[in-house]
Formats: sequence, C-alpha cells, structure tokens
Amino acid sequence: MTTEDNTTTIEAWNGEQPTEDQISEGDELEVRYASVQQCMLMTDTFTIETLFSDWEGNVEYLELERDGTVYEVHLGGDDPMLFGRDRRGKVYDLGRMDELYVEADEPEIVTDGGEDVTDHVEDETVEKAIEDHIGPMDHELTPSVETVREAVAWVQTGIEEVWSDWLSNVEHNESDVVYEDSDVIVFATGEHNVPRRDLRNHYEGELPERVPDVVSAIHHDIARELTDYDWGYEYPLVVRKPESFDAGQQYVEAVVNGLQKRGLSPGQAWAYYGVEIRDNSRNQWGIRKGDHDHKNVSDALEKAKQKLP
Repeated sequence: MTTEDNTTTIEAWNGEQPTEDQISEGDELEVRYASVQQCMLMTDTFTIETLFSDWEGNVEYLELERDGTVYEVHLGGDDPMLFGRDRRGKVYDLGRMDELYVEADEPEIVTDGGEDVTDHVEDETVEKAIEDHIGPMDHELTPSVETVREAVAWVQTGIEEVWSDWLSNVEHNESDVVYEDSDVIVFATGEHNVPRRDLRNHYEGELPERVPDVVSAIHHDIARELTDYDWGYEYPLVVRKPESFDAGQQYVEAVVNGLQKRGLSPGQAWAYYGVEIRDNSRNQWGIRKGDHDHKNVSDALEKAKQKLP
C-alpha cells in the first residue's frame, strides 16, 4: 500500500515476503526491529536504495539507507535479519527484524481499565494533580483527565523515541535509576524537570497553560508512592518500560548467566559479553564499566577464554 507521501506500508510480516508490486527503489520504509545493541524494540525510517527479487517477483534482498549507513535486509523464511554495513564495508548485526511499517500506530489514550501508553497512571492520581494545581474537576475551565493523559502520553512516547539517550545518561551518571519494577522505571534527573520542560518547549498543539505543571506533579506523586527517595532536591521522571524491554533484559541475563553456568565468574562473564559478544574493545568496555584502563577486562577475558571450549 502506498500512501500520499510516497511511502510504503508492509503489514503482517510473519515471514511473508513483499513483492515488487508492493515496494520499489526510492520508497521510504519505517523498520521495526528488536535491536541487540539497544536491547529494545527500535523503529527507524530508511530509504530503499536497492532491491532484488526472485523469478516470481518476491523481494529477497533490500539495501536500506539511513544517515549515511546502508543496511542489508535478507528476507525469506520466518526469521529475517537486519544487518548494517557502513561505507567502509564493516557489517554488524542490528537484531531480528519483526515487521516493516511506514508509521507506528498512534498511542491509544484510555482511562483506568485499559492497556495503553499511560496505563501506569491511575485516574485518581491525575485528578488529584489537576485539583492541586488548577482547580476543582467540575469547573468549566479545568482540563479533563483525558487531556492531561494525552500530555502524559506525549512525554512517555518522546522518552521512548530517544531511549538510547536515556541509557547513555544512566551509564554516564547523568541520571540515576532510583526504582524499577515490572512496569516502570523511576529516574532521578537532578535539576531538570523533564516533563514540564519538554511540554513547555516542544509540545506542538494547543495545551492548557498549567497542564505541564500537572504532568510534573503526576510524576512526583507516583515517584513518592513508589520510593522513599528524597525528592526535595531532584526531579523524578517516571517512565513506563518500553515495548520489548523485558525481552532485552532477559536476553542479557540469559547470556551472562549461561556463561557463568559454563564455569565463568561474574566478572569473566561480563568481560566476555562486552568484548566478544558486543564487540567493544577491551579499553572501551573497561571505560564503560568504570575502570581507568583495560587491564581488569583483559585479565578477566583471558581467563574466560581459557575456560570456554
């Protein structure tokens, strides 16, 4: 299906190959895939540079370009893979590709009882924040729960779109993970009031003036309920775990625990995972985990290699 902006949607992938009638060179595709590098489900837009088909017209191979990098998509079977190749020819695995889309579905905004992008926020929490910062719910100028939920959803989806940046912030101690359960993560973001700042500076569309304050209060209320952290000097950011977050965690846990079951110590398993599996250099992995040089990583890695068949 081709949309008005000349992009193509391929739905219900499930191993079924697209045909030359569905896609062609120059089309834009939004690719959703489980990224091994980011340990989460990713969605990025690519341009089709090249495609090859079999004699029946089924597309078997694509070259997709994005930000100067060409990605090879090998199709066919139930488990297509997405590979990246830079201009110097280096190939790296980005993860298993689930589906090709032009655009993701808009998040559904519902009140209590439905599963959506704001289902970690109860109506009672929203109503309390509205009444505390704006006024009674029955006043004609008071925004509705649905309006505030739309703002909460906008903040949530914005965080998910740059999720790798938040992982980097945590790794570089720019944000702290204060709490985590099966549904949400609570970050401490220092002096940065992320919900209020982003809504005031980047929200496109009409938004009642005090709604950014209400959304900020919702994050505070949930953070106080879930943690005993002193929020007097820092701002909280409560984020629903992105789709496939658990899968990414389970992947890392399975790999590292599997290495330990094969006889490696925790330090040796982590060194092996970072260098041999994730393809970091010894120095890079040492810096990422807080060492001043690569000696600890190198020693652990050599011992790991000796133990593994």
